[in-house]
Amino acid sequence: MDGIKNELISRMANRLEAPVASLVTATQVLGRLGDAPAEKAARFLDIIRTEAQSLAEIIESVIQASFLTVGSDGVDRQGSPLQELIRRTVSPLGDLAKKLEVEIKVLVPSGLETIFCDANGVATAVRAVVKNAIEFSPRGGEVRLEVHRVRRGQDPWIEFKITDAGEGIPEADLASVFEAFWQGPPGRSGQHRGIGLGLMVAKHVAERHGGTMTMAVRSPDGTEVVLAIPQ
Repeated sequence: MDGIKNELISRMANRLEAPVASLVTATQVLGRLGDAPAEKAARFLDIIRTEAQSLAEIIESVIQASFLTVGSDGVDRQGSPLQELIRRTVSPLGDLAKKLEVEIKVLVPSGLETIFCDANGVATAVRAVVKNAIEFSPRGGEVRLEVHRVRRGQDPWIEFKITDAGEGIPEADLASVFEAFWQGPPGRSGQHRGIGLGLMVAKHVAERHGGTMTMAVRSPDGTEVVLAIPQ
């Protein structure tokens, strides 16, 4: 954990430098523009919007990292409204999905109103997986988030299944995807987003609930991730 913490601090320092510098420069220029043409001001506003999103992703990485220090005895299981949990999971990804022209489709079984979990942890975990799926989906593609009631033996479980139709993860990389700071090739945005903790944290959240997280390559393309927690 100390090694992960130190590496996180180092990566955050490097990632923060560029967006902060761009934000400072863009706001200074905007302040001097006065009555400049609208299209010129719009260009700098777009820079501010893009770099603010970069900062938001770094903050999300810090939130993700905070869950790594919580053991199973620290899980605050409470009855959580499923619809609200799904909204908190998906809503922050709306702009990214729109920009990359990817549709997010959510399928929830009727009558399932409440699940028992640490809502903050599960929302963060599922959001990390859905975000990856969006970034690696083709233009016009679809990311599906399905919630299922299942039984394992005699025990009730809830599964969050996330599927996409992207290029899929090479079989050789499947063993590495849950390692801290592992990042495959950049998605369609052309650059890595986040710091590389999302999938590791998602697996940790599932396991500290006594659950599991699995990833498989779909044929011919795409990836399927299943995060399951006992109820």
